[in-house]
Amino acid sequence: MKKITQRILIPVAAVVCLGGVTLVAGAMGWSDTASGTLRFLTSSEEKRDFFADDGIRVEEPIPTGERKYRIPIELETAIAHSAWGVDSVKVSVADGRIEMTARYALVGREMFPGYLEIEGVEPGDYELQYRDPDGSLHPVGEVTFP
Repeated sequence: MKKITQRILIPVAAVVCLGGVTLVAGAMGWSDTASGTLRFLTSSEEKRDFFADDGIRVEEPIPTGERKYRIPIELETAIAHSAWGVDSVKVSVADGRIEMTARYALVGREMFPGYLEIEGVEPGDYELQYRDPDGSLHPVGEVTFP
């Protein structure tokens, strides 16, 4: 049975009085109802099910140097997230497998450019897998390096 997680947007405010001056700070965070945690406007690694079933799409690798490649990738979330986007994607390559984990964050700073940079790989077929923060792996597809 699939665990259902609901994220709820929560306004958060803090009032501080310093030397007769009152400062009011506000922010928006979200609560993950499955774990009860509250996350504020920071980036966080996301699980595979954060993305749509067909929401991780890769194209053929583009050679950028000797044993260096750029893999165009498109990431689409399962639900719309206004003002949030992919911040970065952590990638590792070992044993014929490419593992990736995306970080989602508030849009506005430097964001994920839409491709993975892979260096030092041997020609051949590699299995692309999404790694959840807990280490669980999910198949995405195959990537062939010429």
